[in-house]
Amino acid sequence: MLFLRTVYQPSLNINLPATHPADAFETIAAMRIASNSLALVIDADGVVWHMATDGDDDWREQTAPQADAVWHPSWVSFLLDEDGVLLSSGGTLGDPCGVDTGSEQTGYVHDWTPVLENVVALDSISSTTAALQADGTLWAWGQLYGAMSYTPVRVTDDVRSFSYAGYAVKTDNTLYAWSGRLDGDEILCSLEPVMQNVYTVERDAAIGLDGTLWKLNETQPPQKVMDNVISVMADFHSSDIYAIDRSGGLWWYHPSSDESQLHKIADNCAYIAQREYWADAQALLFIDTSNTLNAVYYDGERTGEVIPLEPDVLYAETAYDRTALYVKPDGSLWLIDFAIFEYGDNGSVIIFPTKNISPDAPRTKLLDKVKMP
Repeated sequence: MLFLRTVYQPSLNINLPATHPADAFETIAAMRIASNSLALVIDADGVVWHMATDGDDDWREQTAPQADAVWHPSWVSFLLDEDGVLLSSGGTLGDPCGVDTGSEQTGYVHDWTPVLENVVALDSISSTTAALQADGTLWAWGQLYGAMSYTPVRVTDDVRSFSYAGYAVKTDNTLYAWSGRLDGDEILCSLEPVMQNVYTVERDAAIGLDGTLWKLNETQPPQKVMDNVISVMADFHSSDIYAIDRSGGLWWYHPSSDESQLHKIADNCAYIAQREYWADAQALLFIDTSNTLNAVYYDGERTGEVIPLEPDVLYAETAYDRTALYVKPDGSLWLIDFAIFEYGDNGSVIIFPTKNISPDAPRTKLLDKVKMP
């Protein structure tokens, strides 16, 4: 079943290399909430655990008896059960759970509560969530770029790829921008065509059927970034884009007033193992074609410097300002901590914002085995 950061893609007559196994991992979702770093993890028995991932705390608790996939964008969490039902827990007035809670604690539910059935994919930034059903119907709730809804609003149908940022690719390969508007007491979604011959969309970046990468903008026509792209990750804290080309080149696109906005920062990249808020380290985590987890600096004097961290990694993602999670071939889940510690005069611990990205960074085993794809 396709879920979360993957997209629903029927067979297309385009020549793309096989995806990396990490693309199929839907059982780990990390997120920082205020000063806390937490993750939802499904173990080998399908049990969902809530656990700390900041490197200093071994707290964990069972939060659900069974799930196929999890997503933890921020104040609200989602899971997909074995029957394809999307459930939510948590939420706030500005980061709604998608459930009609009446007049009490609008946008928040304490226990896992059903939101939608027959869900195959989800994309969320917490304040806006979009979910795709198996029949291609797209729904969204939260901030709908013109209206606010605390329950799912039908956006459109015949969708095969979409983004919480207000974009959807239909089965005819046309990319549309979607937004909500009030019509009396009802919220309706309208569509505006953006471009044709689109393969997929990720946040505000689109890949064409011919492998061209495009930067999307609400007020301007799409801007072509580069050719021969097979995968992309867009940073929701900035306008940056990270892309993998057909030869395994890893590229960083940074829109600016400078002429050189596109930089190649590494070779032999197979998977970008990055959660967006970790990017302030000026380094990116990626898994290479030999399945080694690496960090590469993408800005500053050390741009292009690659640091091998761990061999034989199936999946990885950044977890906290200074930590990352990775899965080994035996299914074991590990945490690597890049913090630089220094003790102050009064004995307090100072954690520097610049990370000690080193192969010698300490590791902690969190689980013997996660649920594998």
